[in-house]
Amino acid sequence: MTLPAMSISPRTSLILTSLALFAISFAIYYPTLNHEFLTWDTRLYVIDSPMIRSLAWENLWQMLTSLYMSNWHPLTWLSYAVDYALYGLNPWGFHLTNLLWHSANSVLFFLFSLQLLKLHRAAKSPLAPSHEENKRQFWIAALAALWFGIHPQHVESVVWIAERKDVLSLFFSLLTLISYLQYAQSRRLKHYLLSFLWFCLALMAKPMAVTLPIILLLLDIYPVNRTRFTASLQPEYLLKILIEKIPFFLGSAFDAGLTLLAQQQAIVDIAQISFIARLINAFNSLITYLSKFILPLTLSPLYPFDANLLNNPLALFAFPAVLMIAGSAFYAWRKHHFVWAIMLLFYVISLLPVLGIIQVGAQASADRYAYFPTLPFYLVLAAGCIQWLWHTNRLQRTLAALSILLISVGFGTITVQQSKIWENDLILWSYVASYAPNFSVTQTNLASAYYERGHYAAAVEHYKQALLYSNDGMIHYDLALAYAQIGDFENAIGIFNDLITYKIAIGVTPDKLHYLLGVTHLKAGHYPEARQALQQALNLNPKLEAARIALQKIPAATL
Repeated sequence: MTLPAMSISPRTSLILTSLALFAISFAIYYPTLNHEFLTWDTRLYVIDSPMIRSLAWENLWQMLTSLYMSNWHPLTWLSYAVDYALYGLNPWGFHLTNLLWHSANSVLFFLFSLQLLKLHRAAKSPLAPSHEENKRQFWIAALAALWFGIHPQHVESVVWIAERKDVLSLFFSLLTLISYLQYAQSRRLKHYLLSFLWFCLALMAKPMAVTLPIILLLLDIYPVNRTRFTASLQPEYLLKILIEKIPFFLGSAFDAGLTLLAQQQAIVDIAQISFIARLINAFNSLITYLSKFILPLTLSPLYPFDANLLNNPLALFAFPAVLMIAGSAFYAWRKHHFVWAIMLLFYVISLLPVLGIIQVGAQASADRYAYFPTLPFYLVLAAGCIQWLWHTNRLQRTLAALSILLISVGFGTITVQQSKIWENDLILWSYVASYAPNFSVTQTNLASAYYERGHYAAAVEHYKQALLYSNDGMIHYDLALAYAQIGDFENAIGIFNDLITYKIAIGVTPDKLHYLLGVTHLKAGHYPEARQALQQALNLNPKLEAARIALQKIPAATL
């Protein structure tokens, strides 16, 4: 296909395309600037976090040393602190920052894709590429970056403020890869040091970057062609290439150790979820992320681990499916088509930390985990469509153009709709409940969303639903508060008594429990019981002024 010659220089074309990609990625998420804070993790990261309220040295030191929220990510904490300094607790400012980072990632992916395509072309032929080939590479990279910027699978990473670490980590991961490819071609120390610096910052944003040293080795193999695996002329010694990565592997080991230390309380015991179930879920996740990349129609903020996974034929099918894909990729390798195996290894290796072999939390998978690993698929899909568009047959070109348009409009439309789900707690958890209702986290969060909006009867019903799947003491406590709000004092009193009698650990101090019990008795007209509970609260905490005030409300005639 011959397109009209560009009247602008390649540099200008690069800048204009980068600006366009940034603007489109930003525009597709622009409505989310009106979204509220979600209490799901965002409360702990932002709303109730004293660490981000000041850029004082003691806070910066705490960010650097804290393992709070089961991770070590000081750069993420710093970004929240900068947002707070700029916007206070205005949600739009935090959303704006997420959008800016994601839009910048679209541009960086475009630049990284251009590098990869040029190296791929050089590996195929020693001859200089024609002007037509350069144009084709340019449009492949641009289309891949466009689809990355608007793909619905990334909504969770972009719209959820608590996932700031995703957009931050990818930004520095892409800079790591770009600088490393520059080093691999030039052997200039400056590019090597820059690559290592960006890598350290990626680790400080999110521990998922620990796989980057292996990704760099994959790039060494292909398309850089530094090893005997693919290079037929003057390959380098593998030992030299490995020694070169030692600082990167040490950084990964340090970060992995801190992460395991931080997550030791959140790691699910092998007795709860067997190793076989974890392995099947891992293979199932590999297929799930790929299928949701191709057809992103059933996205959810929460995918609970399936207790009946071993009895699910579709889940069991994932293992042979992955083996078939792997077999095809390595058959292509034998035919010297190296791209497919490298792409598959990039995908699998970058997903390894979150495939659930070491299970953290109750989710089977999460859309946010696909933000980095699916990058190669955008290039492959874009390459196929652009090659089709370059076809000499007019009908084929028309079909290719329509396909590109439909895919782009489809991705953009679904992203806009999926973003609306994250507008506030009630919308989010109502949607999740339609997808995964039989899960305590779903029902608890939906109940809390109703409670915060004053819909106490609805909150009671959903807290009761949550107790069908978990006997967690905190759910009982929240249910007691909701009962008290609708005037069902007897049920509220019963729960408070149980929490006090059995000393159930729920993170609420005994003096507060006695105070709440006393206030509830007071509202129910049980004055002797109210006096006893409130007095006990004061015995436990003489400074609890609220209990003293409540005691004064007990009618004098009952003394």
